[in-house]
Amino acid sequence: REKIDYFEIVQNGAVVHSVRLDDFKKAGGRLPKVVFKEGGWFLLRVVTNNIDAVRALADKPEIETWVAGGKLRPADRDVMGSTTLDFLRKFRAHFAICGVGAVSADGTLYEFQPDEAELSQVLLTHSHRRLLLADSSKFLREAPCRVARLEQVDHFFTDADASAELQALCERAGVETHLC
Repeated sequence: REKIDYFEIVQNGAVVHSVRLDDFKKAGGRLPKVVFKEGGWFLLRVVTNNIDAVRALADKPEIETWVAGGKLRPADRDVMGSTTLDFLRKFRAHFAICGVGAVSADGTLYEFQPDEAELSQVLLTHSHRRLLLADSSKFLREAPCRVARLEQVDHFFTDADASAELQALCERAGVETHLC
């Protein structure tokens, strides 16, 4: 696996801004404001099923945003279902950002609902780099629906309270751990 140290924003084939992954993490997962003095094509595309992401990106014409359809889940502020999965399968993302409901002692990732597990499987399968977000309370928690193995993830973002056991599990799996 290639280690990722930073994100790059590319315009007309040239890097116009880069953000260190550590700085991205410190900023709460927010990219700094970047001002472009001229037009051109950008290598920044977001494909999402999340309503909050759509709202945040709605006034950013410089970011190409694709929105999945499906059944609205108001409590989760997203859409889900076979239509959503079929749509997401049409893309190959540079980065997939997923959460999980549980991480077992052997490094298996789980969700509580079958549709959420399948959504995460699609995202992980159809991306170059896979970023997992889960606080340390998810470690050794029980959930019924298998998503993937920790080895299928490139970066694991978790809180600073992550146990040494969880960090060692990530290291054995070849996953770079980022304590936030």
